[in-house]
Amino acid sequence: VASSHTVSPMTTENTRYWGAGSVPVIEPNVLGGIIAAACDLSLMVSSTGTVRMVMFDPKNKHFAATKHWEGSDLRDLLTTESVPKFDAQLQKISRGTADIHQRVELNHVSGGEWEFPMRYTFHGMNDNGLILMLGQDMRPVAEMQQKLTKTQIILERDYEKHRQSEARFRALLEASRDALVFISTDSGLVSGANDAAASLLGSSREKLVGSMFAQEFEAQNQGKLSKTLFGAAMGDETRLVDVTPRRGNGPLTIVPKLVRAAGEQFLLCTMLPSDTSSYHADPLRENLSSLFQKGADAIVFTDGDGTVLSANGSFLDMIEISSYAQVKGQPLSDFLSRGSVDLQMLLRNSRAEGKLRSYTTQIVSPYGEQHSVEISATFIGGDTDLVYGFILHRTDHRNAMGAPATGMNEENIRAIMALVGSMKLKKIVAPTTDVIEKMCIETAIELTQNNRVAAAEILGLSRQSLYVKLRKYGLLSRKQTGIQENV
Repeated sequence: VASSHTVSPMTTENTRYWGAGSVPVIEPNVLGGIIAAACDLSLMVSSTGTVRMVMFDPKNKHFAATKHWEGSDLRDLLTTESVPKFDAQLQKISRGTADIHQRVELNHVSGGEWEFPMRYTFHGMNDNGLILMLGQDMRPVAEMQQKLTKTQIILERDYEKHRQSEARFRALLEASRDALVFISTDSGLVSGANDAAASLLGSSREKLVGSMFAQEFEAQNQGKLSKTLFGAAMGDETRLVDVTPRRGNGPLTIVPKLVRAAGEQFLLCTMLPSDTSSYHADPLRENLSSLFQKGADAIVFTDGDGTVLSANGSFLDMIEISSYAQVKGQPLSDFLSRGSVDLQMLLRNSRAEGKLRSYTTQIVSPYGEQHSVEISATFIGGDTDLVYGFILHRTDHRNAMGAPATGMNEENIRAIMALVGSMKLKKIVAPTTDVIEKMCIETAIELTQNNRVAAAEILGLSRQSLYVKLRKYGLLSRKQTGIQENV
């Protein structure tokens, strides 16, 4: 029960306290509740460090496991580095030199299973030797510090990667023999350039970067240059833009390409002297480009997985697709009658031999139309990104004109004709059929490198039927054909 004495607040050196004889009397259980509510965790310890009482808010389930600390030496509940700090504070209290405002951070450990930091103030309890430790839970602060530390490490790593990427980019830009300029599509400012580009424009790289790109050219080129370059870069085919610089050694040809980085669009412009431009002076490049665009046979380039990188108009006509965008990025197997079986045969054999001639299959359009084709495949290679080239030639006209003449001579034909009447037609043609069937099976086995599942798929047979025919013609044990029994 509280005392009837009036409270006389006094102030000395900005510290408020009750005067002697005016402190209200508080029941012990009420005082314990006040301390538990005011602090996250409070400990009453002896002068030797033995825990006498543990007080905490019952609503905080985290500290429920600390109840068994009573009667234990607090040193056994601290981490190794916290024990000296605890002992030093006890010595200060015993000497009467402790500062009640000093906060000491201690790390608790309980049974080696869980650890948490606390910040305590130490208060000596008169002459009875007891010490009240009022603690503040530092876990939120520690967790925040850990998150900040991890974030800082991640930022430093990203910054270091950015620096390395930027250094590699600058080294590559300067090592390039081509005159390269990066232009922001929003502002038209030069965001990057190499010395080769600055030399063509009669300027220095330091002056060029940050300036308006259009101002580097004659007045007739300045007005719509940015729009012209942007429009040329957006086209499906490479377009060249001829300009005349205000300084430099003559007219230039610009080859623009649209690139995107960090959500911003840039124009990568390659500048070439118009009279020595490789796009005009290299007849092989020009002829190959014309052959690709105007050739009668379909031409397709794919990556190492068979994904279409580019295709010409003849291929689009063959599969009856009007837009190149519907083909780019699609697997070539989507347009082959036997799908991935055909594609794997083409990729594997062309890479093993460097090239593959006259692979016969059918091309299937998205609308179900089929055309017989002969495909020649070439492994172009590449250090990291593999490239394959395919030329597809339609053979429908051959089927329409009938089967080609056989290689049988007149004597063989007469011998077969002499058998007419002496035996049935089935017996006459059976040996010829067997020879052709055996040749087809041997070819399929060699083409698939003894992959019998793929060979059966190519021949249109079930696997069981293929094995029956292999045994029939003695091909299972013929090592000279590369066929072995490995069922």
